[in-house]
Amino acid sequence: MDTRRLQLLLALSRLGSMRAVADTHHLTTSTVSQQIAALAKETGAQLIEPEGRRVRLTPAGQRLADAHHRWLKSAQILPPASCPPPPGADNGPCTPILTPGGTL
Repeated sequence: MDTRRLQLLLALSRLGSMRAVADTHHLTTSTVSQQIAALAKETGAQLIEPEGRRVRLTPAGQRLADAHHRWLKSAQILPPASCPPPPGADNGPCTPILTPGGTL
């Protein structure tokens, strides 16, 4: 399961609108919608439903967002020294690696 999609679902549970999630994550609303649809297809469950001009998570969507939130809370971030810089960069940014319970 793509953790980026799960992050978008988690943001959607907090923000309640595709537009707010898109703005927060510097994406288009269409991209957020497509990613949530792909996550729904991957899980085989309806994750969101319209609520006026906003959306809300279905019970299945909320369970998935809650599970991802618990995983994030239990994850440990490996120190930046464990990340090599990107190819062609001397001191490029490092993307931390999240591991559940600190294990690989």
